[in-house]
Amino acid sequence: MNNLTNFVAYIAYGAGFAAGTYIGMVIEEKISLGLVSVRIITKKDPRELIQYLCSHDYGITSLDGEGGTGKVKMVFTLIKRQDLLHLVEIIKLFHPNTFYSVDDVKSVGDGIFPENRLPGTGFFSWIDSLRFYSGKENEVLCSFIKSFLQF
Repeated sequence: MNNLTNFVAYIAYGAGFAAGTYIGMVIEEKISLGLVSVRIITKKDPRELIQYLCSHDYGITSLDGEGGTGKVKMVFTLIKRQDLLHLVEIIKLFHPNTFYSVDDVKSVGDGIFPENRLPGTGFFSWIDSLRFYSGKENEVLCSFIKSFLQF
């Protein structure tokens, strides 16, 4: 209970708290853990986009809807967070000016995912999400860590 009247201590505490929060967000973004839900809402026919995503093992749910400007098509999919930028590129390729939103997913029961496996299963699933190295370095690092943890 010292320094309760010291104004600098309050500023330092607030700055440290803010810096810790920011650094945590940056680290979470870099390691890309978990799943995200992507909602795509478009006025155009999304059949080509849906066929492309289905042919690449993405699970898709499609619905008709009504928006503020008329009838729309909604496409929902769950993906690994690390695949989000790739999916956004695909969306922009098929529908450049479409609306999409992304939400975090806390848990998943079952579904269709690329590579026919449920992402994020197992205690050490975070190893698959390492993004600090690229190419051969990443493969070597991941295989080293996996072999080390199999003692």
